Amino acid sequence: MWLIHHRNHLLNNMFYRNGWLLGWLLVVSTVWGQPNGLTYTSITIPMRDTNNLAADLWYAPPSPVGKPVILIQTPYNRKLYRVGTLPGYAGGALFPVNTNYNYVIVDWRGFYGSVGAAVAGYNRGLDGYDCTEWIAAQSWCNGRVGTWGSSALGFIQYQTAFQHPPHLACCNIQVRHFETRYDDYYYGGDYRKEESESIAGLGLVDTNAILSHPDEDTYWKSVEAITDTPQKMAVPALIVGGWFDHTPNNVLTAFAELQTNSVAAVQNQHHLIFGPWTHEGVGDAAQGILTFSNTTNLYDTEIQFWDYQLRNLTNNGWGNQPTVQFYQPGENIWIDNRSWTNSAQWAGATRLARTFYFHAGGQLSTNLPGTSESPDNYTYDPNAPTPSFGGARFTPNDPTTLDGPQDESTNIETRSDVVIYTSDVLTNDLRLNATNLLVTLYVASDCTDTDFAVRLTDVDPAGHSIILVQGIRRARFRNSLSTEQLMTPGTVYAIPVQIQNLAWTFRQGHRLRLVISSADYPMYEKNLNDGGPMYTAVTPVIAHNTIYHDAAHPTRLDFQVLLDDLDGDGMPDVWEADNFGTLLRDGTGDFDGDGVSDLNEYQAGTQPTNAASVFRFESVARLSPTDLAVSWQSVSNRQYDLLMATGSLNSVFLLVATNLTATPPLNVLHFASYTNGAVFFRLRARP
Repeated sequence: MWLIHHRNHLLNNMFYRNGWLLGWLLVVSTVWGQPNGLTYTSITIPMRDTNNLAADLWYAPPSPVGKPVILIQTPYNRKLYRVGTLPGYAGGALFPVNTNYNYVIVDWRGFYGSVGAAVAGYNRGLDGYDCTEWIAAQSWCNGRVGTWGSSALGFIQYQTAFQHPPHLACCNIQVRHFETRYDDYYYGGDYRKEESESIAGLGLVDTNAILSHPDEDTYWKSVEAITDTPQKMAVPALIVGGWFDHTPNNVLTAFAELQTNSVAAVQNQHHLIFGPWTHEGVGDAAQGILTFSNTTNLYDTEIQFWDYQLRNLTNNGWGNQPTVQFYQPGENIWIDNRSWTNSAQWAGATRLARTFYFHAGGQLSTNLPGTSESPDNYTYDPNAPTPSFGGARFTPNDPTTLDGPQDESTNIETRSDVVIYTSDVLTNDLRLNATNLLVTLYVASDCTDTDFAVRLTDVDPAGHSIILVQGIRRARFRNSLSTEQLMTPGTVYAIPVQIQNLAWTFRQGHRLRLVISSADYPMYEKNLNDGGPMYTAVTPVIAHNTIYHDAAHPTRLDFQVLLDDLDGDGMPDVWEADNFGTLLRDGTGDFDGDGVSDLNEYQAGTQPTNAASVFRFESVARLSPTDLAVSWQSVSNRQYDLLMATGSLNSVFLLVATNLTATPPLNVLHFASYTNGAVFFRLRARP
């Protein structure tokens, strides 16, 4: 069920030093009171350059005693933790509190209580090292230090860990990667206007520096090379990400690089948890207008990680935790690497390639387009660009802006400057789980440059069109983000629009939709369509754009789906999710204790969580080349439908007989079959 609500928003920040852009940084937002069971005292931590950083020590009364310490380094004013009046961008939603730990919250050098320690170009990783080692020497620390925090507070954890402080034991990094990348500030060659201007408003980045490098040039490649250092990670890291975050791809990539390139001794100790979260909503149930009730125990999991790494509680179950856990919205379950056997990496789950093609009349279909399908035309006016609404955006100074999953049906899809393509109503669940989500548009324009923006939505039976993820591509960067190539008006070009990785199950009865426009403003800067230097004041040009979808121009969506039975237990995963809320049952168990295994209940079409629904297949026998006999037992007089699939369990089950009357104890159905391959049956109990 989709539950509508509204929530506070957050801030994304980055900083600039020594001429290098060091990354956009953002933290979770929720107002909270003082941590339960803890009090604080102000302390000062000396740095190697004789400067001091201001900090608060939080501890369980009456006085601090030797315990592991969690270090939190913040640019958002440590004092706000005292009074519980955190603005959206200022900190975490009550860091994981446990009286087995002391906590030290430090103002970054040059910020708030540490403003007097400002030194231009200073490496804050060195401050993290000095804080860690000073803390470890105090009487209220047992010599073991861990770190925690989201985004800005996560980025500095990487910087600290890469300096190798001897007493740092682990890191808990949320919604942040360690690289500084071109795509942190440009998406598909289009300037991330909203984010960059928001954080510039805090004085933390110079947008002129960003805008002076609109191509993925040697500047960006140098910055990325300098910051791409996973080999420096020498402690176990728990990495947390979200599907509705700004850069889920980069977080997933960072984790994969830690698994393969960090110090060998810890490569198998890193863990990934990826939830249905926006950047600000990590660990929350409410996301946009949706609610995911089984996603709120993150802090308990993080404390379990700390207990294992910092308190040596090796029997607390963490050693049995899966390496990778991700949430599959739509099914609303957690899936982990115990459900596949070939890899402990997120990308290791078996996925199948799928394609939807665009067609005339706004249709999406798995069928290839015909030779004479008419193209679609629309007009893009930079003076009235298609607005941003929902999705992976943030406006820290405007809490009225809605982010995450939102209904686009009334305020976006009714506009004349968008073109909509929608699938038929799905007859089977579509388990999108994409490592490469790509829309290829065949387009033409009467301008030499314009943008093409894509929004992917889930349309429910009531007609709500919920945005899940979006992407954009500037036409001049269609072939390379490093090289600009203007269009020739009227010429058809293939424009690849890469969309962020996403997990989402489109349920039976829903429809998949793509909304195409030439702006998503102000999330991305609007294209003025003049073909001249970008991001300068010129007179906008109205663009008349055309989308082709015919045999010669197969405009399409390429994506990947999970196997219907990822764990190979004979029970479709969505059926398991709906009935058990997990994929960790193997079919041999008897959930409801009625004497019939879970697998047999699936095959029978009975309710596996209801002990009264006893049903069992007895046999399937091919009595002759044209005669199949299916027999089953039931404890009650009910009616059933018989469904059959050929080839494999992943094939579509088709209805072959309906309204079958069951007469206990044994029922037999004969019907003609002319297939020589494998045949699979299901019986579905009718209401």
